[in-house]
Amino acid sequence: PDLPLPPAAMIARPLTVLLVALLLHVSVAQVCPPLTSVPQLDLERYAGAWYEIAASRFVYNTFERNCFCVRANYTVTADENGPYVSVNNYCRKFSVEGYESIAIGRADILNPEKPGELAVSFGPVPASSPNYFIMELGPEKNYGYVLVGEPCRRSLWVLSRSPLNFDEELFEYLMNVARKNGYDPEAIAVRKTVQEGCWNC
Repeated sequence: PDLPLPPAAMIARPLTVLLVALLLHVSVAQVCPPLTSVPQLDLERYAGAWYEIAASRFVYNTFERNCFCVRANYTVTADENGPYVSVNNYCRKFSVEGYESIAIGRADILNPEKPGELAVSFGPVPASSPNYFIMELGPEKNYGYVLVGEPCRRSLWVLSRSPLNFDEELFEYLMNVARKNGYDPEAIAVRKTVQEGCWNC
């Protein structure tokens, strides 16, 4: 059951941590070697709901601290500068029945020749360089899973269209893709995200 929302100050604090952490990534991404990203991306197919299957320690110790049931919803929209992706990140704090924390941002493709490299920002300051690299995406016609990283190799995510029963062989394959891109999943302590008990499915 949903619990009453806490005072606004309690919601603002984790979102402030999220913003600071992401802005840190924006600044350091400029001096870290780039990742290999997918050469093609259909934003309309990429849009929709994604559930976090796993993430690295930097993620769950900063902007996802004390988070359960992590999910995101991406919507393709546009403003005076052209199309972009509206980003809504959600999680439940402290337990699967905790209050819902929401962070709202945007993702922009800065270089059309590299559509798999997006600049994600939360707050009024836009990201000046890509910090969301789609390293692996599939299946080709369905976009059922995605591996996302960033140039400094501290943050890593595995996302899926379904929150439960993610294939273990596929998970290991994605970890090997990460290794080939300079990640050490053990050193950055990638762990599974709690999704059991979050959804009626």
